[in-house]
Amino acid sequence: MKDSFKRIFENGIIVSVLLGLAYLFAYIYQKGILSYYKVPLVYINLGIGDIVEIFITIVGVVYFFAIFAKPILDTVSGDLYQSKKLVFALLFFCAFVALNMVIIQRITPVMIIAIGLFIVYVAANLISPLFHTKGKMPYREKWERYSKKREEIATIEANAIKYSRFKGFRKALINLGFTASVIVLIAALYNTAGIDYAQNCEEYYIAKDYSNQVVVYCTSEYYVLMDEIDGILQNKYQIVPAAEIGTLTLEHIGELSIENKS
Repeated sequence: MKDSFKRIFENGIIVSVLLGLAYLFAYIYQKGILSYYKVPLVYINLGIGDIVEIFITIVGVVYFFAIFAKPILDTVSGDLYQSKKLVFALLFFCAFVALNMVIIQRITPVMIIAIGLFIVYVAANLISPLFHTKGKMPYREKWERYSKKREEIATIEANAIKYSRFKGFRKALINLGFTASVIVLIAALYNTAGIDYAQNCEEYYIAKDYSNQVVVYCTSEYYVLMDEIDGILQNKYQIVPAAEIGTLTLEHIGELSIENKS
């Protein structure tokens, strides 16, 4: 019974943290949209549907690593340190690519750079045994020797940390840094997704009772309207209560850029 309560408590903390992250990412996504239209962030709308959708996405990624990563790593042939290292890097990179496609739904310049860097990383790891293992022998044997050498170095470094006076603090600092980096990376993806949505939107609601102004953002309480001239949104906006918006029509007017004026 005690173990059951402990498990429920731990799972409750995890769910709370993930919900908090979902709220943060939903905020950053909406911030990306409003920043494109140069509308103050006070008008950000955080709907429960957006938060739940992001929460499901985060849980899916966490579930992937928790359930599938370890079995995949365990299936790597032998006990080769470098092989497992490359497989882990591949899993992490695949998760990043999948998350990028789910959030932004297209290949971005950042993704192209990431793919290039990952290819360089893999190539460097595959070539290293040729330069760090002397003697004429098949590549597979060089790979095994190089992998064992790298594992020995990693073990020495791990033992140095293990018996260090600051081992707990250093480990916590490394884990915190890695976690923070992942959160910042995902937040950057959601911010880019928000801006990307605003830039590539082609269908807008038109407020017929407000001189055919374009609805660039709306909540259950108000609408944000902007004037459009020749495909350019003017750098000013009008806030209209939802109850007073009047007639709206959905029109395909193409991508709209924002007037570049401070």
